[in-house]
Amino acid sequence: MGYVHEPVLMPIWEWKTPAQNIIEQQVGDFRITKRVAKAGTAWPMNGTLGYDYCVFMDDAPMTILQQRRGDGWRDWMVDSPYD
Repeated sequence: MGYVHEPVLMPIWEWKTPAQNIIEQQVGDFRITKRVAKAGTAWPMNGTLGYDYCVFMDDAPMTILQQRRGDGWRDWMVDSPYD
């Protein structure tokens, strides 16, 4: 039987990055858009900096670079703790 450990959580009390200053815009098939990670949201960290998950303790704005693919959008960059 494998070893099971308690997940290591990284609480995020405040989230700010330089990308938050970029305004929403679209050029051709690419766009910058905004999304909010709601308080209580847990995102997998996959061992980044030794954490299994980050947990947003307050709403956190995210800036996303997307490319249009068919009828939808593909994320290329998100200014999240993991990306």
